[in-house]
Amino acid sequence: MSRIDIYKKPILLRTLVTFEDEDIDGDYTTYSDIKNNIQINTEKYKEDPEFYEIVREMIFDIDKKGRPFLHIICYTFNSSYNSLEVTALMTTSVEDSKGEIDKAILYNLAMSIIYNIPVFPNSNSIEQELIEYYNQLFEYGFELLDENDELKTYKLTNSLIPNFEKEEFDFENNPLPRIYSFSEVNIYKNKLMEKLKQLDNAQYVINNLKEAINKLSLLLNGSVRNENSLQEILTNYPILFGTEYIEVLDKHSFGSEYEADYVLKRYNGLYDVVEIEASTLNIYTKQGNPSSQLVHAEQQIMDWLEWIEHNSSYAREKIKKLYSPKGYVVIGRSNTLTENNKEKLRRRNLVFRDKIEIITYDDLLDNARLLLDFLSGNKKEND
Repeated sequence: MSRIDIYKKPILLRTLVTFEDEDIDGDYTTYSDIKNNIQINTEKYKEDPEFYEIVREMIFDIDKKGRPFLHIICYTFNSSYNSLEVTALMTTSVEDSKGEIDKAILYNLAMSIIYNIPVFPNSNSIEQELIEYYNQLFEYGFELLDENDELKTYKLTNSLIPNFEKEEFDFENNPLPRIYSFSEVNIYKNKLMEKLKQLDNAQYVINNLKEAINKLSLLLNGSVRNENSLQEILTNYPILFGTEYIEVLDKHSFGSEYEADYVLKRYNGLYDVVEIEASTLNIYTKQGNPSSQLVHAEQQIMDWLEWIEHNSSYAREKIKKLYSPKGYVVIGRSNTLTENNKEKLRRRNLVFRDKIEIITYDDLLDNARLLLDFLSGNKKEND
């Protein structure tokens, strides 16, 4: 049975009927003697005849044409039985454009929160659609006419003031208690799970980065340096190139002509290429010219990039998202560079811009340490 079936037949309720006459004060006194914790505010009743005050709940539904709408379940007075009854009094329109239908649902969901009205899906199968509307409501707000009859957008906060009027009450520090619908709770649960997942992933990244830094630092600063072990670290820890990299493809061939040392895979599925040279090689000669090893490595990268550009379809048979990759050359040590050569290397990277970047093993280590400091909260982002 769907939830709306509960209201197919009106439900009669016992109720207290109040009315105004010459002896209302006497009637109120008599009733108060019996139930002194009940107050009947007739002035409030006259001044605030809001429609949503009589709404018991709303039920989100979708018709056979896939159009969303809300059943408005209200308290009504049954004069035949002199009792209140609960009935499905009306529904929101489905005859308007999709945009207007969406606006009406968002408005009514906002009113349900403001007036503390629970909202239910008519069946479990449409729960997700209701959640999507709540997501829109909390992210983009809803439209409402202001006192000048101008349509304005409002966003809900933790401070829910039912009549949108200023009150002499600190709503910021004393938020109004209210009912949370099942769909709202689901939204908060999913957001919490996503936050926990992000925290878990962040801790994994930090731990992975620490391991990479420790291993690379030990090898670079050891008395005996093993180049194969250095390359193994780069293979096992792509995070040394940045948090955007998640995997290394070792020794990838471009046709029968070229073979890249590494192909780095990003989180978004795109790829970049890497040429690995020994940490013992010089980047510049004593005369301040680019070393033959550096020029050879740069040429390798340019050959790969040119081949990929001219053989894009063939290249993407093995790697689907191999579009305009960036090339890295990892070579040498920073401590072998003079200040003048460091400036030359900086300018050289500017010339290549986003196509090729030349980095030393020390650059990898220093960048990883800065990243670890940032992720661990030890430094500000602008440091």
